[in-house]
Amino acid sequence: MEPIKFIHITDLHCNKKTKPETMATATRLINQQNPDVIVCTGDFVQKSRPAETESNHQIARDFINTLTCKTFYKIPGNHDCYDRERNNTLPIYKKYWQDEDFLVNMEGLFILGVNSSVINKRIQEVSRSAGIVDHESLSFIEESIKTADKNDFRVFCLHHHLIPMFNDTFNDDESGINLDIVWNSGTILRILRQNRFDLVLQGHKHDPELFVLDGTIFLIGGSLLKNLPESVENSFYSIQVDELITIKQHFLQSETEKVVHCGPNKRYLPL
Repeated sequence: MEPIKFIHITDLHCNKKTKPETMATATRLINQQNPDVIVCTGDFVQKSRPAETESNHQIARDFINTLTCKTFYKIPGNHDCYDRERNNTLPIYKKYWQDEDFLVNMEGLFILGVNSSVINKRIQEVSRSAGIVDHESLSFIEESIKTADKNDFRVFCLHHHLIPMFNDTFNDDESGINLDIVWNSGTILRILRQNRFDLVLQGHKHDPELFVLDGTIFLIGGSLLKNLPESVENSFYSIQVDELITIKQHFLQSETEKVVHCGPNKRYLPL
């Protein structure tokens, strides 16, 4: 297996206030990695007034066009699916980005991405930013897995979290219960476990985190371009896969990086 490098970006939240200098730094640092694939797990735009949705997507697309890696896969986030007035903006997302679900099936690498931001009125009555993977996407997952080689490094992508974050301090109500996750996450976790997925890429809360659960690495990205408090840096991840899995977090403002995971690739180990 030849080494494979891919980039995980998420939560761009593009709008007229997005800083050109942040975009320029992101472009330069990502292009320096010379990745084979770039994956974005949603929220290309900041939820805004209806009249601004298209212009925000154009800002995001202009940025993506500055990246030299053209093998680019994406899924929508909740900000891409409805605007500030709760209008369905998924058709506008699809006009600019096409994909709701995607499959990458190349030698040694299998990446599957699904839309977890399907508008569901019943869920949104309880939590405006919770997610769900609908039956159509579940069928897409089941059919796509049949095409994976047993030796492929397997990656699953979605916008929302499958379990509450370990350092999460946000709760949807005073009960202390976090509702801001995929509501049918148990189904997804069962599929991931049964099919030995190696890595899960997520976005949504802009609070980077990595943990390992039952042998699968869960990687939650920070925001790439959103205007954040001064104490928080925009960031993205690079993942290199060969005999080892090496994950680095790259910070835009300080232009530094750190290794957040380096461990054996279980695809090289006996079952």
